[in-house]
Amino acid sequence: MRLPFSRSHEFKVNHPREAKAVPIAGDAAIATPGTVDGKLVPLLILDTRERPDIAEAIKNQASFPEGDVTTAWGKVLGGNSDVALFLRFLRPTEVSAVIEFAIPERGILVEHILMAKAVYLQAGKPGDRLVHDTERQKMIVEVPDTGFRPQWDKIYAKSVTKRFRTEGLSRTEAKSATKRYVEEIRGIARFRVPRHTPRQDDQSQQERSTGDS
Repeated sequence: MRLPFSRSHEFKVNHPREAKAVPIAGDAAIATPGTVDGKLVPLLILDTRERPDIAEAIKNQASFPEGDVTTAWGKVLGGNSDVALFLRFLRPTEVSAVIEFAIPERGILVEHILMAKAVYLQAGKPGDRLVHDTERQKMIVEVPDTGFRPQWDKIYAKSVTKRFRTEGLSRTEAKSATKRYVEEIRGIARFRVPRHTPRQDDQSQQERSTGDS
């Protein structure tokens, strides 16, 4: 398993099951005053039915600093996607996980994670949605800049342009449409909740579709 966008170029696992990507069962976005400067942070609801260790890690992380999870962007050799996020939970027990993102369908998630430099994780199963239980335990993971942005911009632009081309646009039209589309996505990601609001405990939460066009 390689990480072509990472300096280490390798992702080690402790158990074969850790090399298998954890499916995304659902996604949403959360903006909270005072958290990540009020930025809109993606929430990934992971299908942990076959990975109870991840569900346990998410539960346990409530007691540990955010820095106890390391991340790296890359790609699983032989995988089904162009981009993957590799995570390693360092304590209380070391657990590794891989989350793959189908591009362009879930490109909005990658873009928003890069802009927020963070992501919320929640254990769940297919059909689970944020609105079903907004109080369900989540953990926020810092995803620092690792130099992946230039590669991502090329991957995303190429993928979205290809999608527009299949819909009948000319090469020039597709490139222009891609530029507008990506800017719209980034415009959404720039949303922030002011630090001082009438109710400081209010939380802005919204579900969003992962469809890219």
